[in-house]
Amino acid sequence: MLQQAVSFPPDSQSDSPNQPTPTPPGPAAPPAERDALIDALRGAALLGIAIVNAPAIAIASVGFSDASLASAFDRAVALAAIALIQSKFYLIFSFLFGYSLPYTLQNQGRGPQPRLRRRLAGLALLGLLHGLLLFSGDILLLYAAVGAVMLLVVGRSDRVVLAVAALALALWCLALGERLLAGSAEDAGQWAFQTKMASIDARLAGGTFWEAARARLELSPIVQSATFLFYGLAVLTAFCVGLVGGRRQWLRAPALQSPRWRHAIAWGLVLGLPGALLAAWWLVGPGRSFTSPGPDQILALTVGLASAPALSLAYVGLLAHVQARWPGSLALFRPAGRMALSFYLASSLLMALFACGFGLGLMGRYSAATVVGLALVVWLLLALLAQQWLRCFERGPVEQLLHRWSRAGELRAASAPGIGDARH
Repeated sequence: MLQQAVSFPPDSQSDSPNQPTPTPPGPAAPPAERDALIDALRGAALLGIAIVNAPAIAIASVGFSDASLASAFDRAVALAAIALIQSKFYLIFSFLFGYSLPYTLQNQGRGPQPRLRRRLAGLALLGLLHGLLLFSGDILLLYAAVGAVMLLVVGRSDRVVLAVAALALALWCLALGERLLAGSAEDAGQWAFQTKMASIDARLAGGTFWEAARARLELSPIVQSATFLFYGLAVLTAFCVGLVGGRRQWLRAPALQSPRWRHAIAWGLVLGLPGALLAAWWLVGPGRSFTSPGPDQILALTVGLASAPALSLAYVGLLAHVQARWPGSLALFRPAGRMALSFYLASSLLMALFACGFGLGLMGRYSAATVVGLALVVWLLLALLAQQWLRCFERGPVEQLLHRWSRAGELRAASAPGIGDARH
C-alpha cells in the first residue's frame, strides 16, 4: 500500500530522555545509558516496515497485485501482512519520535528551536531525495512537516499537548469518515488510474535510474497527497502523546510496570485485532481483487486504519513485556533501532536494486510470499550489518550526517571570534 512510515532517534547519543523536563545548562554529565526498550521497539518496527514497503517496491506501486496473489499461500501471507503489520508501525515510530523530544530539547543553552528546525529541514531534504530516487512511499517529508507543527507545542504544558492530540485525533476520525462516504460509490476514473499506474510501474521495472526517478516524480503527488491527508493527523496525535510520554517516562523500567503492559496487550488485541482481520479479509480474501477496488475496499481501508492504533498499543505492550521478562531476547533488534534512519534508507536501496531497471529489474515477477520473504532476508542482513557497524562507530552513517547538519550553526557560533572564548 501507499502508506509506510518510519521514525528516527533524536539527534543525540541516547534515544531515551533521562530527565523528564529541560534543565538549565550546568556541568557536563556523563553520557546517559541507552534505553534498550526504545531501541528494540524501533528495530522490531523496522521489520514490519520492511515487510509493508516491499510489495510497493517489488510488486506494484500500490502494493500487492492480483497476479502476486495467485496461490492460497500467497493470499494468506498478504492477509497476515495487511492485518498484523500494515498501518501499525508508523504509529509506534511516531510515538517514539515524540517520546524522544524531551531529551533532544534539554540542556541547550541557546534554546531548542534552531537545532530542531535544522534537523527537520534535514529530514525533509532526505525525504525528497528518498522519494525521488528510491521509494515514492517515503514518510520523512511528512515527519518533517508534522515536526514543524510540533515546534508550536513542545514548550507547552502536558494538558495543552494532550488537547492538541485529542483535536488531531478527532479530525483524523472525521477524515476517515469522509473518505468512507466519498468512496462508497464506484469510481468512474478507476480504469484510467490503473492504466497510469501500470505505465509508471513499467518504467520503474525497465527504465534507467533517471527514467525511474522521473516515474517516481510523476507518482509522488498521488502518494504524498494520500499520505498527508490520511496519516498526517494520526502522526501528529502520536507525536503529541509521545511527547507527554517522554516527559513522564512511560517506557522507563518495563519490569516494574508489568500490569500496564498486560492491560495494553489485552485491550489492544480486543479493540484492534477483529477490525484488522476483517479489513484484510475484505482486501485479499478468497475471490477478492486487490487491483480493482470497489466500495468494499474503501470500507476495508477505513476499518483497517481505524483499528490500527489499538493493535499498535498491543505491540508496544508485548515488546515491553518481553523486554521485562527476558531482557536479552530482543538484542537483535536494538542495533537496527539505534541507526533507524540509515536502516530505513538502506532497506529501500536494496529492494530498489532488486526491483528496478537500474538493478535486476524484477519488479512484478514474484509472488507475495516470495517478496515478503525477501523483505525478511533484507531486514536480517541489515540488522547483522548494523551490529558490526556500531562496534566501530557511535552512529549510523546517515545519522552522523544529520547530527553534523543539525549542530552546524552552533559549531560556527562557538568558533566565531569573541564568542565563547572571551575573558573578562
